[in-house]
Amino acid sequence: MEDIYQYFWKLGINKKESDICLTVWKLWAQPASTIARVSGHERVYTYTVLKKITKMWIISTTRKKGVNHFWIPSLENIRVYIEQKQKKRETIHETFDVFKSQVTSLSQQHSITPPKINIFEEAAWIRALCETMLQTIQQKKLLTIKLFATHTFQDQLLSKNTSWEYLAGFLTELQKQKVSIKSYIAEWWMTMEQLKIIEHMTDIIDLPAWNNAVNLFVVGTSVFLIIYKDIPVGIQFESPEYARAMHFLLEELEKTK
Repeated sequence: MEDIYQYFWKLGINKKESDICLTVWKLWAQPASTIARVSGHERVYTYTVLKKITKMWIISTTRKKGVNHFWIPSLENIRVYIEQKQKKRETIHETFDVFKSQVTSLSQQHSITPPKINIFEEAAWIRALCETMLQTIQQKKLLTIKLFATHTFQDQLLSKNTSWEYLAGFLTELQKQKVSIKSYIAEWWMTMEQLKIIEHMTDIIDLPAWNNAVNLFVVGTSVFLIIYKDIPVGIQFESPEYARAMHFLLEELEKTK
């Protein structure tokens, strides 16, 4: 008997529902009230189960004197049901790639995923941010990245720290990988008043790293911001939209020079 229940379970029919199916098979064509009484289940529940199994085409219905009678004309009905399910699975499997493509397209058109933001604090974490930038450059096989940085006398007050203290390993590795940096430097004495564009990495090592000086790297579709304070802060933005906007802004700034 347990083997019978196991087989029904594989069809998606639980033990109580199996009892009702077996009762229908034994009784031939009977109304739901009779099936409920013989199977020992409540009438409304029995009728619900009968309707479910009927939709599976295992149980058939006929009307006698205006009352629905339920019966199983042949156990081959179960084989037909299994074959239909198998064909449906094959169809679903065959059309999965089309389904996946369409759903992916929808998610690209109407993305609800917010930008990914990572925050790095303290000097050691800034070096971790640099490692993340290197990984991004390698993964995306980039040959050029962009940098917007501030370089004013105000930035350098009270300290002789330069970006080399934090970016040394990063810049050295970029040179090894032959990755160039196009740098947009905002400078003057006390405030940012003019823009200078440089493409030589040696000019970057002397940028100030103190008193709210800023380095903003645009690396492919990612943006990395470093703000140099007593405890420097780094922020990673994984946002293609933001990165595209920064690429556009920096390229437009270059046109004005």
